[in-house]
Amino acid sequence: MRGFIAQTITLAGFSLLPFAVAGPKAEAPILAATGLALLYAAIREGTWRGLLANRLLWLLFGLVAFGLATAPFAVVPHDALTLAGSLAGMFFAAVVVIDTAGRIDEPVRQAFAATAGAGFAFGCLLLLVEFFGGMPISHFLHYQGAKGPPLDIEMLNPALSVLAILVWPFAAMGQRLLSVVALGVATVLILKGEMVTAQIALGLGGVVFVLVQWFGARLVKFVGVLAVLFIAAAPVIDQMIPFDRLMPQVAGMRTSVAHRLCIWQFVGARIAEKPLLGWGLDSSRSIPGGEVDCVEDGPSLSLHPHDAALQVWLELGVAGAFALAAVVAIAFRAASRLPPGLPMAGAAATVTAALVLASLSYGIWQNWWIGTLGLVALVTRAAMPPMAGAAPAKAAPKKKPPTPGPAAAGPQALAKIPTARVPAALAKK
Repeated sequence: MRGFIAQTITLAGFSLLPFAVAGPKAEAPILAATGLALLYAAIREGTWRGLLANRLLWLLFGLVAFGLATAPFAVVPHDALTLAGSLAGMFFAAVVVIDTAGRIDEPVRQAFAATAGAGFAFGCLLLLVEFFGGMPISHFLHYQGAKGPPLDIEMLNPALSVLAILVWPFAAMGQRLLSVVALGVATVLILKGEMVTAQIALGLGGVVFVLVQWFGARLVKFVGVLAVLFIAAAPVIDQMIPFDRLMPQVAGMRTSVAHRLCIWQFVGARIAEKPLLGWGLDSSRSIPGGEVDCVEDGPSLSLHPHDAALQVWLELGVAGAFALAAVVAIAFRAASRLPPGLPMAGAAATVTAALVLASLSYGIWQNWWIGTLGLVALVTRAAMPPMAGAAPAKAAPKKKPPTPGPAAAGPQALAKIPTARVPAALAKK
């Protein structure tokens, strides 16, 4: 099964960025299929019990269980029940792939880095074709070869989000020249797009990438503490934003800054009404008053708050915020346990970029977004050296040389025969 496991995780790593470009929202089925395949391998090898010792698994299942318990008082109970089942499957698949990626041996790790790096390069090539060729791939997939109106370049925003996170593990695991090329191409592509959040994620990821190479694990832990404090204080920070003063300055921007500020103000007020248990899992889309416009053609809250911390606070209260903070702390701690230098810096930058995008853009429960985060964790874990204190991967058992039978017995075998019986033994030969 060793070859099957290696091929499965390598295929997932190769596919992530190309599918983000050519097949938007395909990350969820890729994660699900990879998780099922690796679970099958774990059952065949008898290593599935190791999953039960994974703290991340129980933390995420605890989050799902609490979300399920909020269904009776959720705004739409059916939505909470449906989402809880979906989250349980996605979280389990994510833990399976991350756990398996952490147990591969060095030859598989090197092969994964080379093949997944080729997939990253292919995905960047597809994005270059899209941006500088007038989006021919998206046009073909959207219209199946027929003519149609020009497509909005914002359709590529999910792919840019994946690129802004995924560039860091590849920049860390390659040779210096390849790292510079990967960062350069990613920067050109993200600046070519119109997604400001991806640009911010790339910039902050770059700052962490550089500083961690100087200050090591202490800086990783410091950034992790800041992230946890931000999650804990998100509703308070939100209410401190001078909304009325900033609105005139951002109203004319092409970006959705004004609408984001408006949403966060509304969500902060709703969190204050039910801070302990929240409004119930997946209630963001149905919060009373969310349909009222707070800016021109912009509802106070449509589907989600565009901020992971605010969303878990709004729907699951203190328990949800604690669970999210614990997941982020586990991610930064794992990064701090990698070898110092590029591996530690790349992992810390990956977590930072993902956190920026989760805090400014997407709903935390979106399946494609969970799939993206799970697959990025797979790539980061499989491409990096083992963490400090991790058990080494078991090598394949060596076959013992065959024991020579009686027919192969030579002089050495005759030497072991009692002297009185030597003539009889020679006569048999």
